[in-house]
Amino acid sequence: MTENHWLQFLPYLPLRDEEKECLESNSFSDQMMHIFNHANIQYGRIDVGLKDGQIQVWEINTNPVLIGKKTKRECFFIDIDI
Repeated sequence: MTENHWLQFLPYLPLRDEEKECLESNSFSDQMMHIFNHANIQYGRIDVGLKDGQIQVWEINTNPVLIGKKTKRECFFIDIDI
């Protein structure tokens, strides 16, 4: 089964400002360092969520792929014809 028309999911726009503020303030750095130290990991990317202000760790990737800054997104979905 193949499809020539795809929809790509983009982040929910109202959350972008909240996410940007969280990243720029680095307010969870002490908690993140505690998690990395507890896991005995010196380098990696941590995937987390917040519930009731508490960090929930999904995974720590010890071999992350680093990518450049993404361009501004204008809509929730974009159409891709291939």
